[in-house]
Amino acid sequence: MGDSFRKALTEYFQSEKSDTRIIDEEVDTRFETTAISFLNGTSVSLFKRLKGYSHFNLISNILGSEERILFFSGSRTRADFLRRWKKALSMDIDSSEMPALSRAPFRERILTGSDVDLNVLPVPEHFSNDGSKLAKRKYITSGLLITRNPENKGILNMGYGRIQILGKNRFAFDCGSKGHTWSYIRKNMDNGEATDFSVVIGTHPIFYLLGAAFIEDEFHRAREFIDFDVAEGYMNGIPVPADAEIVIEATHNPGEIIEEGPFGEYTGYMGYDTTGFTASCKSIMYRNNAIYYDILPSNSMEHVNNFSYPRSLLIESRIAESLPGNSQLKIEWPHYASRFLALGYAESGAGSIAMQAACGIVAQDPLWAKFVLIYRKKSSLELQGFLAAIAASSEHAFSNITILPESFIISSDVSSGGIMKSSRLLAQLDPCHYKVRKFRDHLIIDTGKHSCLISHGHSEGLDLEIYLPDDIDLEDFSKIGWAISTRVDPGRDISISGGRMVMDSRRAGAEIPVMNVEALKNAERVVEAYSKNGKIMVKRQNFSPFS
Repeated sequence: MGDSFRKALTEYFQSEKSDTRIIDEEVDTRFETTAISFLNGTSVSLFKRLKGYSHFNLISNILGSEERILFFSGSRTRADFLRRWKKALSMDIDSSEMPALSRAPFRERILTGSDVDLNVLPVPEHFSNDGSKLAKRKYITSGLLITRNPENKGILNMGYGRIQILGKNRFAFDCGSKGHTWSYIRKNMDNGEATDFSVVIGTHPIFYLLGAAFIEDEFHRAREFIDFDVAEGYMNGIPVPADAEIVIEATHNPGEIIEEGPFGEYTGYMGYDTTGFTASCKSIMYRNNAIYYDILPSNSMEHVNNFSYPRSLLIESRIAESLPGNSQLKIEWPHYASRFLALGYAESGAGSIAMQAACGIVAQDPLWAKFVLIYRKKSSLELQGFLAAIAASSEHAFSNITILPESFIISSDVSSGGIMKSSRLLAQLDPCHYKVRKFRDHLIIDTGKHSCLISHGHSEGLDLEIYLPDDIDLEDFSKIGWAISTRVDPGRDISISGGRMVMDSRRAGAEIPVMNVEALKNAERVVEAYSKNGKIMVKRQNFSPFS
């Protein structure tokens, strides 16, 4: 079969890079698998015993680190991945059908007619407030929807859609990005036709990266990375990757709109927007001892990485190509900030190019780039250092900081209040030495001459003061960065006056995903026990947990 989901995972488990925790004790897909996966941090979590689902394993956080993205893409370095990614995306669309196998492992179990029951799948309940509109919390997060272009049936598209289980043979799904899947469905609706599609759960990780790239024809593009087969559909004639663990064949219901949600989105808030589509299942197919792949929701590393990692490398590359030849450039989009914050440096012997780099980021990343902070010299990229540098900018009345007026921003920006408009802050800064001093109810980042105060409302009239909501831990700079990036509109929530800047993120906060308390307690016990007992999987030749 060539490269496959199981082969890729097994090779990773056996590699020197392996970072995997295998959980052998029985756990519940109602909140527990999610809580354990989050507590396991950047590690892959593999659950061998699921309460009520003896025929399934569950795995999560496959793409939760840069190292694993490079590993699964067969790339040695960032540059190698980027070269191949660019080549894949620049390919002409190929509408030729790939030869399809008539048999594949996912056909080991086939449910049709009255036997179709989505409840046979171990679909997790992630957060207590998921799906509260309909009081249905089960969401498929790793479903790749495969559809045909209605204007050229030879072109296939693979895209994401969060899927809420409504009953045995019905589900609601959202195409929030309004990409190709959404456009195909809309075109068919305009023509009075329903859209057949297949949902694949568990296939080679490269498909999950390509599925988030806003392109068509992912199958042919994937050939740049892997050798794979496709298999025939069972009832709807849509080919799917032959290595798939689970395949659901379905038909969109054009006359039905159901407001699914909310759902713990990549921003770290509950997403209420939905396209409101529903579908009826025609078949469910899955392997014996199938691996259910669960992409951790909310602003997990994996959720953000799926769409952000390749995009980040592309943007950094394009900007680097446009700068003078002797320039040094580095840009990071911290995952906790959900792409609303970019930190970097741009240095050139020809003169300051930091603002050009900042403008390039806004141009290349127009849906997200809300805070763009760029050093004029090479330096480390910790958030606290940038806040110190902003405080030091009071020396020049913050003239090196530009706030662009309102422009379009993605709907998931909670600070825009649903109007999908936000101002943007661009800063060209000079790195400086600083110390972080912690007090009972506030922090001070001190450069020796200038200071930044971070508090829940306490003020001392310092150069830069940042006010945070009470739910933000002042000990955690990732939470501080998250609050600033997601809850501040620079045009409305930042004021500059009398040589001082005040940044207030205490606007009425959007709803946050809620972990089930009992599940979290049990998860803490499991993770602590496995850590103490050394049950973190080590590299072992010829080891395969799926045999």
